Amino acid sequence: MAGKKKKNKKRSDAGTVIFRMVGAELAVIAAVLVVLGVIFIPRILNSFGVSIPQLLGISGTSETEAPTGPTQVASLTTAAAASTPAANEAESEIAVEDNTPEEQQAQISLTAVGDNLMRRSGTLSGLQPDGTYNYYDNFVNVRNSFRSADLTVLSQDTVMAGTEYGVTEGNLYTTGTEIGDSMVDAGINVVTAANNHILDMGADGLNNMINYWHGTYPQVTLLGVNQSSSEHQDPVVIDVSGIKVAMINYTTESNVTDALDSEPYLINLYDEDWLTEIIASCREEADFIIVFPHWGHDAGGNISDEEQEQAQFLADQGADLVIGNGTGVVQPAMWIDGEEGNHTLVYYSLGDFQSTEDKTENMLGGQATVTITKTNRRTYISNCALGFTVTQYADQTEEGYFDTVTTFLWSDYLDEMAENHGILAWEPDFSKSLLDTLRKKVLKKSNLTIPEGN
Repeated sequence: MAGKKKKNKKRSDAGTVIFRMVGAELAVIAAVLVVLGVIFIPRILNSFGVSIPQLLGISGTSETEAPTGPTQVASLTTAAAASTPAANEAESEIAVEDNTPEEQQAQISLTAVGDNLMRRSGTLSGLQPDGTYNYYDNFVNVRNSFRSADLTVLSQDTVMAGTEYGVTEGNLYTTGTEIGDSMVDAGINVVTAANNHILDMGADGLNNMINYWHGTYPQVTLLGVNQSSSEHQDPVVIDVSGIKVAMINYTTESNVTDALDSEPYLINLYDEDWLTEIIASCREEADFIIVFPHWGHDAGGNISDEEQEQAQFLADQGADLVIGNGTGVVQPAMWIDGEEGNHTLVYYSLGDFQSTEDKTENMLGGQATVTITKTNRRTYISNCALGFTVTQYADQTEEGYFDTVTTFLWSDYLDEMAENHGILAWEPDFSKSLLDTLRKKVLKKSNLTIPEGN
């Protein structure tokens, strides 16, 4: 009996086996990707405010409409090009920033005047019949202007050591603390004290002044003088109606230096290392930085090399505003550029706010007025001007001092006042017209046009 023949099975070659295995694995991977896509792609699109129907151009039924305009474009670009997240993130940020309107958050006004140089007549002008001192009349004519500003700054050029130190005689100046009452009443809330005369009564006289302000009027910001090395190193930053303002005051020299041998921190002296560090600290804490130098003592109406070099240094460090004093004469104001491309407004000197000097140019004082604006993007100077004041002294007493010492705004000063000025004893040609010539000369040299992009 014949047996059945076995059919020979065709054996697959190695290439065919590998092809089938790879094909099966690819099928599995494709299936997994489909599942993951179904689950996660809608979530990814939703995170950018886009649904699949919207992506395909089909009207959706969602009650929340997708964003339109540049924001939508940025979101879609980011979702579609997820393979380059860094580039797309930058592109998205730029689009959002460009379309975020700049909105004002706060705005404050600042007014600053020059040195209050209280020599003998200045101090005795406040003497009352009962032996007390009151300086209301010294400030009454600028009171309304001062009170209208958020920050009103005065350079107190003589130490308020107290009546126990007597009245100024010779070249060492002092006055009583009583003047502080009238300063505060007039609206002054920032006092700069780093100057060449502030140590005329030594460390004790200066400490009397510091203790007076800290104890009697703690709301007044006293700058430039310290009672410890830590105070010397700490930046002064105050919040003014939502704007954090840093303020620095220093002097380039001191007539009396004995006290500094044991207490070098008493006054802020010009030091570039210290200024670099403290301005850097201020930049971390503040929105806006103001520096008040007391410099250029012999420069007069001309801006000295010292002033220009220091102003440039301050601009390079990032100061926003520089208001100088110390020359006794008003100097021009102008914008300068810092090394980082920043713009810094510099009032080189505001001259004397009030003094009984015997030169016509010392009677004309400067008044800086600045508007500081803060937005959601930056803090900057939005308006600035240079105004003027005039010191008027008259009514000389038998003791030789002038009983009337006061200061007027330029707009309020009259020709007949100049005709009764005590300075005529030394300057017979003194007149408002002569003051006006000096005023126009300063303005002609000034440039207060706010730079583009400030």
